[in-house]
Amino acid sequence: MNRTFWSQTIGVIGIAILTIQGIHAQLDLDQIQTQLPDQITKSNFSLNDAKELFRNKCIEVAGETAGGQAYGEIESGFVVLTECLNGIVNYTAMQEEIQEASPKGELDVVFNKYCSRRSNAVQCVDTFTTQLVPCLSTEEREGQDVIKQIIQSLLNFVCHKDGDQIALFIAEKGPECIESQKENIQQCVNNTFAEYLNLQDPQDNRIKTIPKLTVGEKQCDEMQNLQACVVSKLETCSDITPANLVESMFNFIRNQTLCRDHQRSPLVAAAAAAAASRAFPQMTHNVLPHLAFYLLILRFCFRKSP
Repeated sequence: MNRTFWSQTIGVIGIAILTIQGIHAQLDLDQIQTQLPDQITKSNFSLNDAKELFRNKCIEVAGETAGGQAYGEIESGFVVLTECLNGIVNYTAMQEEIQEASPKGELDVVFNKYCSRRSNAVQCVDTFTTQLVPCLSTEEREGQDVIKQIIQSLLNFVCHKDGDQIALFIAEKGPECIESQKENIQQCVNNTFAEYLNLQDPQDNRIKTIPKLTVGEKQCDEMQNLQACVVSKLETCSDITPANLVESMFNFIRNQTLCRDHQRSPLVAAAAAAAASRAFPQMTHNVLPHLAFYLLILRFCFRKSP
């Protein structure tokens, strides 16, 4: 068992819910940063860019004075969040425990230990997300409960029967499957969410604005398109189990939102099927940094400056 498993699991979960990815409590952000795709780590996105983007969003929503104050509180609150989550899960220790337990068939013991703490992790995140409210638009605030529900659902999925799902994923070479298909999965993301990128200069890979955190019919369609594409790529692995588990994760998430009653139109479904069955053209702009924006905020913006 290697670090690729958790980095790729984070990636898949991040894809599945568009922007929520920090809920895995191994909040060693420097390690996560080293495992991000090259397009993110080699982009022009810097510490100052991240700070300025989020601060500008706060000011745009709340005004110069209130927005600046809200940003300061969020920055301080993230320090507390980091300490809170690191107190629940020690990333290095967890990796060692997984490596030791895997050949013995005792992964359930490890996952039971950490899954029993998930309510504490949710409390840490809830406290922090409350501080985000002043910087969210009305539309985003209305969707905040949905985002929280998705986070809770993901934890419940991962921890179902004390981690039975994730243990099976490891046993059936799920990490290796995702690793082998990571480029194709990234193309699925690019193809699905290209329009969310709003770069003014084609040669500039910087994110200009933060995407709104909302879930509506359009996002439901996009999620189903992404699911079909990602699962089709994972189905090319030697074992079908990883693809089935990832598809179950998508379905589990969708059933916790209004998307559970949403059906794609025939045209949208046909377009998704066509996209999944053909090779994706190379895109000028990479949209993965846009979807991973909040992970970059975690890495750059809300840590103490050196």
